[in-house]
Amino acid sequence: GIDGLFVTIPDDVIVDAVSKCQELNPNVQILSINAGYEKSKELNLIHHVGMLEKDAGYQAGKKMAKFATFNKALCWNHIPGLNVLDDRCKGFEQAMNELGIKYLGQILVQ
Repeated sequence: GIDGLFVTIPDDVIVDAVSKCQELNPNVQILSINAGYEKSKELNLIHHVGMLEKDAGYQAGKKMAKFATFNKALCWNHIPGLNVLDDRCKGFEQAMNELGIKYLGQILVQ
């Protein structure tokens, strides 16, 4: 068996899998990384390493504007409907709006 699990939680399919793991072996210590902070709290995981998704997009937008000159921006979303990417794009949009940069929306790539 295992004693620990390191997982990212980008969508509910992973939530279901982690939940099943907890049911099968409640002693397994589970830590989430990168995506899924809110879900990690719901699952009562031991810790989450990463940023809140909207904050990550916001900070990325601010940093991008600091190092580049542009007046229009798009957010690339390679998995439309995936909440973590939608939230990151919302944060990016917020940063663009605050900076007076025209936000043209998301490019949805499938």
